[in-house]
Amino acid sequence: MLIIRSVPTGVFLAGLTMGTAAMAQQAPVCPEVDAAAQWAGGSEATSDIIAAGSPFDTMTLVPIDGKAASVFRLSQQAEIRVEARAQGDGDPLLQLTDVTGRVLVEDDDGGGDRAARAELTLEPGQYCLSAGSFDGALMMVQMRVGLQAHEPLTTGNIVEDGGTCRPTTQAVDLADGPVDADLEDGVERTAAIGETGFYRFSLDRPRTMTITATNEEADPVLRLYSYEGDLLEENDDDSVSLNSRIDVSQPLEPGSYCLGLEALSDASAPVTVALSAYDPVAAERIRYDAAEAAPRLDGDHPMTSLGLVTGRQRIDARVGDTAVWYSMQVDAPGLVVIEAVGADEVDPVVSVFDDLGRIVAKNDDGAPGRFDSFAAVRVLPGTYTFAIHQPSGAESQGPVRVVIERYALVE
Repeated sequence: MLIIRSVPTGVFLAGLTMGTAAMAQQAPVCPEVDAAAQWAGGSEATSDIIAAGSPFDTMTLVPIDGKAASVFRLSQQAEIRVEARAQGDGDPLLQLTDVTGRVLVEDDDGGGDRAARAELTLEPGQYCLSAGSFDGALMMVQMRVGLQAHEPLTTGNIVEDGGTCRPTTQAVDLADGPVDADLEDGVERTAAIGETGFYRFSLDRPRTMTITATNEEADPVLRLYSYEGDLLEENDDDSVSLNSRIDVSQPLEPGSYCLGLEALSDASAPVTVALSAYDPVAAERIRYDAAEAAPRLDGDHPMTSLGLVTGRQRIDARVGDTAVWYSMQVDAPGLVVIEAVGADEVDPVVSVFDDLGRIVAKNDDGAPGRFDSFAAVRVLPGTYTFAIHQPSGAESQGPVRVVIERYALVE
């Protein structure tokens, strides 16, 4: 996915950068980006991509629910390309900002094969390229920044005109008039993305809504545009599948809007686009099912209490389309290790949250070439929750054996 905000005209592709061993004595700063940054090219003096004979590459580790960042300079206006590609199983999100922290471009899958990439024209100045993980997991990533004349890191996944829906773009009307009165029952249309890539709808009054694009065979990317063609929201995968979902929780103002679709797989597969009234409870439940947030301890979401964790405890779970939740009590500082081993090619993921709902550990594959997961958490007295789930789009279902081990702190 690609988002551009207030930048000169440019084209969108994919890429990233590899850092040299030599680092500047003083680390650069990326405003509004919560990440440790390093100079592309090794130091401030050598970070000008105009003077470089080749792209800047930075290989770095993206922490859980964090970002990695690289700073570069331009001594003159240039057409540049920024890219990010995971090493192994990962899905990087790319973001480029200026010295004020203003977001210039964001991308998810523009590089092809889950890599991120964007091409655009930039004025002289200093810029920050950052990469995070789509699912917040630990990830090794290669970032590249270079001129468009340089060799790209990724293959690219280009949509003509950036897939933008402008006032002159041919689009199918989702309804004969404003959709306000139809949202409770829902409005939908089905067609292949290769035949119908854009839909329009209008509102008479401010409304919240949920927009979906459904057919995993197509792996649709869904984008919401204003009438003028400004990208407002986009989504590739809805956390539990390859379908797309946008929850518009802040009311859209009255006016005309456009939906743009892109197929990452089969553009001839029929995709159903639907608008419905936004349900905050249902939206939160979806986040619980994807282990993106922890359910309330006093809520009604299904959760098994394991009581006080002591020594070694083993439980069996069956993981399907939604996360299986557990809570556990800790009465003293120490360490808790949670290991999940799947059968029949089940790929379990472990996500651990504290009593405030903050994620404190997450792991997908604990060792190279294996699907088993391993999470170690330093704990204090209190209640912790953890979920056993699968990566977005995973098709296998089956049994998972979970082992919880408690280690006490020795004075």
